[in-house]
Amino acid sequence: MARQPITRSQPMPRRKAPSFKSGAIVRCESSQEEEAVARFEACPSVTKITAQPVRITYMHEGKQRRTTPDFKLTLDDGLDVYVEIKHTNQALTMAAVLEARAVGSAAQGLDYYVITDRWIRVEPLLENIRILQRWRGAARVSPDRLELSAVEPDLPLPIHVVAERLGGLSRAAAQS
Repeated sequence: MARQPITRSQPMPRRKAPSFKSGAIVRCESSQEEEAVARFEACPSVTKITAQPVRITYMHEGKQRRTTPDFKLTLDDGLDVYVEIKHTNQALTMAAVLEARAVGSAAQGLDYYVITDRWIRVEPLLENIRILQRWRGAARVSPDRLELSAVEPDLPLPIHVVAERLGGLSRAAAQS
C-alpha cells in the first residue's frame, strides 16, 4: 500500500468496505469510494481490489506532481487498472489535472481511469448490491438451519423462517 487513506481538509471518519474478492477490508476515504467498492464487488470481471496502491508522478503546469489512485483493480484477464473516484462536478473542474494524471500514468505503463458518481450511484442497482452484500454473509450450518451472520449474527434460524423473510420459497417447500 502506498499510503493510508486520509482526509486532507477536515476530519472525517474513514470508511471501511468488506471485499470478499480481496479477502480483506478495503479502507476508503469517502462514502462514494465505499459505494464504488460495492460496485466493484458485484462486477464479475474484477477479481481483486487494492486501496491506495501506488504513487503516480505526472507533469502539470510545468511542475512534477504526485498522486495516489484510490484503487487498483485486478481483472479476470490479469490486467491491473488504476481507478480514481471523483464526483462529476469535481471531475469537470479538474479535467486538465486528471488528463495530466492519465498521461503520466500511461508513461509509467499504468491504465488509469476516473470513475464518477454517475456510474457508481445508479439506482436501484446500488441498493440491490447493498442488500445482496448483507445476505452474502449467510452460511449454511446444517440441512435445516441457516445462520444469518450479516443480519442477525447470534440467531441461527430455521430455513423456513429465512425462506419466509426472503419470500423465495413456499412454506411447504421450505419445511420439507
